[in-house]
Amino acid sequence: MPGERAFYENRGNYRDQMTLVHHRNFSFPLHLHPELELFWLQSGALCIETGSQSIPLEPGDLAFFFPNTVHAYQSGGEGSHIMLIAASSLLGDLFPTLTRFRPAEPVLRAAALHPDIVYAIQRLSREGVGGQEVRRALLHLILARILEASELVPVGEPQESGLTTRLMEYLSLHFREPLALDDAARALGVSRYHLSRVFSQRIGSSFSDYLSFLRLNDAQELLLGTDRSISDIALDCGFSSQRTFNRAFQKLFRTTPRQFRAERRRQPN
Repeated sequence: MPGERAFYENRGNYRDQMTLVHHRNFSFPLHLHPELELFWLQSGALCIETGSQSIPLEPGDLAFFFPNTVHAYQSGGEGSHIMLIAASSLLGDLFPTLTRFRPAEPVLRAAALHPDIVYAIQRLSREGVGGQEVRRALLHLILARILEASELVPVGEPQESGLTTRLMEYLSLHFREPLALDDAARALGVSRYHLSRVFSQRIGSSFSDYLSFLRLNDAQELLLGTDRSISDIALDCGFSSQRTFNRAFQKLFRTTPRQFRAERRRQPN
């Protein structure tokens, strides 16, 4: 699990319509969100998972996930990448295609990566690239090159993958609330045992660990993106108390929320 800022499901109003960040040694469990996600591996090794596929990436490879696609990352060790998250409002006429179809394989290998994609990502990663229209144009250039190089298939998932998607959607909406495995099972119309099996076999985590993970990553964003008090953030993210939040945060990220906020704000953007 990551010690970096991560992006998933419900992206709050304090986030930009397009976010581009650099990570190192990045891992993130199965999740989905309504935004487009691009992932360009610069160095190291990493494996992505989507649907029934597990695909290793090498430096220079580009992975891309259309809106509401369940996916995961698992770092293979030391490395770095650039991740771009783009809201559906930026997709324009491409939005229907990106929601009705999925790539047969969501990866373009370095040798097949069109120079326009590299140029556009590098331009977007520089500050002061221009206004919203310039950013939108560069995004559409990337997408045009991805679509012409990809085999698309209509959206359609096996039953078990469909349950995983519905589970991700449900948790993305309710993870800030008091929530137990029985609550999720009732909401999805399956047994507690069946849902527990999805977590262990499909997600690779227990229900409680995954729920805590979602809450902690939401808290990370609030710690960096707002000036709200740590106690307010803890309660709003679904923790029963600041003490519980501090203990869970330190266990996962090996630092306290207060230290995390101070250290990250001292770092250059």
